[in-house]
Order: sequence, then structure tokens, then C-alpha cells
Amino acid sequence: MVGQCSDGASNMSGQYNGLQARIKELSSRNPLFVHCWAHVLNLVLQDAVKSVAMCSRVFDLLQKLYVVIEGSPKRHAQYHACVSGLGLDDGLQALQSLSATRWAARCVNLRIVHRCLPAVIDFLEP
Repeated sequence: MVGQCSDGASNMSGQYNGLQARIKELSSRNPLFVHCWAHVLNLVLQDAVKSVAMCSRVFDLLQKLYVVIEGSPKRHAQYHACVSGLGLDDGLQALQSLSATRWAARCVNLRIVHRCLPAVIDFLEP
């Protein structure tokens, strides 16, 4: 092994007890450790979103919407009844919890809400 790449968690990147240190102990080549660029990009995107109040509010609202819909089997069924009326044929219909560590989960939720907005509005109307 000549190199290794992982996120910045101490159990992976720790120079004394992390996985990178253990691999260096076992390897004769002293492999280079590099922080994963995809993870760095994810952290940059999350910090950028937090610094823009409108974006932060949108994602807070998405998470609250997820909690309301998925917090009860009855509400989950009601939401899916609203979505079934849209006639969508693929799997991008159910909201997901917003991951604190993966930007992709936020992106998927935005696409789902964009596609299912009429169903979301129908679900929220009294």
C-alpha cells in the first residue's frame, strides 16, 4: 500500500491510534494519508449552507417536514396516498432524514420535494 484516504474522524485519521497509524505500523512503505476530498467538499457545502440564512431555513424546514410525515404511520400513509395521486412511477417519493455528514441526502430530499410538491401541499392542507 502506498497511500490511504479517509474522512477526518479520529478513529480513521488519528496519527497515534487511528487506522492510518495502524496501517503505517504494518506497512513497510509508510503509506501517505490524504483526507478524502469528497468528504472535504461535503464539509465545505455544509458550512456554506449554514452561513446563508435562507438555505439554512430551507433545510430546517425539510427536516421538520420529514419528522412530521415519518413520525407517525398514519401520517406516512396519508402522505403516500397524496403522492400516489401524482402518478409517479419511480422511487423518489419518500422523504429521508437529512444526514449531518452527507450532502447527498440533502440533495435527494430537495429533488423529492420538488417532484412531489403538489402532494406535500395536499398533505399539509387541513
